Amino acid sequence: MSLIHILQAFSKGGLTGCQIQQRDWSPFVVHFTSWSAMQPFRELFKSPPLVNASDQLPQFVDSALTQADKLSFITFHSIIQSGFIKANSPSEKDGIPPCVCFSECNLPGLIGHCERYGRFGFVFSKSDVFANPPCGRPCLYVDSATYTVIDKDGSQSASRERKRLFGLSNVYSPVETGLKIQDFTHEREWRVFSNVPLSFLRAVLCPLQYHAKVLSSIKELRNTNLTNTMSGRLEQSIAPDSIPVIPIDMLFEWGA
Repeated sequence: MSLIHILQAFSKGGLTGCQIQQRDWSPFVVHFTSWSAMQPFRELFKSPPLVNASDQLPQFVDSALTQADKLSFITFHSIIQSGFIKANSPSEKDGIPPCVCFSECNLPGLIGHCERYGRFGFVFSKSDVFANPPCGRPCLYVDSATYTVIDKDGSQSASRERKRLFGLSNVYSPVETGLKIQDFTHEREWRVFSNVPLSFLRAVLCPLQYHAKVLSSIKELRNTNLTNTMSGRLEQSIAPDSIPVIPIDMLFEWGA
């Protein structure tokens, strides 16, 4: 444990010190893109890949990852050009309102998370996301009986607050309950029920080979005033030189 850094954190307050020394805690949330680009890897766990021998599997994964990163970068660049992350419903059939989903995973958790949702990540401070706006909140993980009550209260005629409560709720059903297993607590999910402007951006995660392209994309925001779509006010221009671009590959090699 790094004693000097912990003591420095305690100089900012007791709560800050306690949080910083808790190594599975994070002051940040991240939105990865793109879920659809990672489809080949989800299929990989459902059925064996079309390879003739196990020694071909690394090459299969490398090729699929190259293609997935290519598709994810297209989505990443379009978000940069728009100046905000667009809210979409995680499940329209279940009536979940449009939102932007984040994870507050620690560093090792981020590696696994990006393998499901794409390797380009937009990093924000939890305190910025929590503020009003954007008024983001951590998700709830409740049993099925409680979820049923929340679901009824989250109907179309319900108040905005009740709809948000429904939108933040997830069924938690571990194997011991005897019901269908459903447990997404490892994602430590947050949701914002509106578009999220990049004026809040703190850092970007990306594959190492796209580092230069991502830096170039961020510089496109240098002279862009970003309109906060939640408040309608004009945000301060983003300062591209102050936004770190961190290769996800390096974090993994470093021990994350």
